[in-house]
Amino acid sequence: MTRQKAYIGVDVGGTYIRVGTVGTDGVPQHFEKLPQSTVFADGDPPERLCAFLADYMRRHRLTKESIAACAVGMPSCVDREKRRVLSTPNIPQFAGVALADMLEKALGLPAFLDRDVNMIYRYDRLSPELPKKGIGIGCYFGTGIGNVVEIDGRLLSGKNGVACELGHVPVMGRSDKCGCGNEGCFENYASGRYIAALCREKYPGESVCAVLTDHLEDEAVQTFIDNIAVVIATEVNLFDPHYVILGGGVLLSEGFPKDALLDRLHRRIRKPYPDSGLQIFFSRTADAGGVIGAAICAHARLEGGEGI
Repeated sequence: MTRQKAYIGVDVGGTYIRVGTVGTDGVPQHFEKLPQSTVFADGDPPERLCAFLADYMRRHRLTKESIAACAVGMPSCVDREKRRVLSTPNIPQFAGVALADMLEKALGLPAFLDRDVNMIYRYDRLSPELPKKGIGIGCYFGTGIGNVVEIDGRLLSGKNGVACELGHVPVMGRSDKCGCGNEGCFENYASGRYIAALCREKYPGESVCAVLTDHLEDEAVQTFIDNIAVVIATEVNLFDPHYVILGGGVLLSEGFPKDALLDRLHRRIRKPYPDSGLQIFFSRTADAGGVIGAAICAHARLEGGEGI
C-alpha cells in the first residue's frame, strides 16, 4: 500500500517563523520555531525564506516522494490566485513578489500562499463544536486585526484577493493615519498596537495584561473593550453568521476580560437577530496552529477547493 504524503506548513509571523510537516494524523513533525530576524538575516527576505525551507527539507530528508505540497501563511494581502504577495507592511520586501513560484522552484513541490489569519482559522475550524456548513466568521485581535469570512466551507477572497480587511473599515469622523495608508481605520482604535500605546501614555510601567485586569473600570479601558465589540458587531450585523470565532494575542492574553467583551458585544449586535442564537467561541491556542492550518490549506488547494 502506498504511504500517503504529508504537507509542509509554514507560519510567517511578525516575530517568529514556524514550520512543520503534517501528515494524516494532523500532528506536526519536525516542528521548528525560529526568530524571523534569524531566518531573514543577511539577505533578501523572499530568497532567504526559500533557502530556509529548502534547507529544512534537506535536514529532515524530505523529498517530493514524501511531501505533496507546501503552503505558507503570510502577514500580508495576497492575490486572488494565492500566488503573489500584494502588500505586507511589516516585511515590505515581499510586496509584489510571486512567492509561490519562487517556492516551487526552490523546493520542487507545489506551493500555495494565503493570509496568516486564514491559516489560523483553518486550524480553529477543526473544533468539533462548530457546524460544518453555514456562515462562519473569525475575528483575531493581535498587533492588528485579522478577519475571515467562511461561506459553506469556502473562504471569502474577493475580486482582488483582499476581502475581509475588517481592520481597515473607516470610522466616521476620525482621521488618524493608519499603517495601510488610509485614515481612521478600525485597527487604529481596537488593536494591540492601540492598547500598547494607551498603556505607554496613561499607565507607564504597567503591562497590557495588568492594565486590562487592574484598570478595567477606567473609561479609557472600557472604551477600548467597546471598540473591539463594535468591530465584531459590525461584521455580525452584516453577515448574520452561524458562529463567530474570537482570538488573537490580545483576546487570548492572560486576564483579558472576556466576559466584559461579550457583554459589550451583545449590546452592539442587532436584536432579536442575529443576536439570538449566535454561537461565539474563543480561538484554540497552539503554537503550531498556523502550521497545521497551512497544511490543511495545501491539501484543499491540491484538491481544487476553497475560495470565492
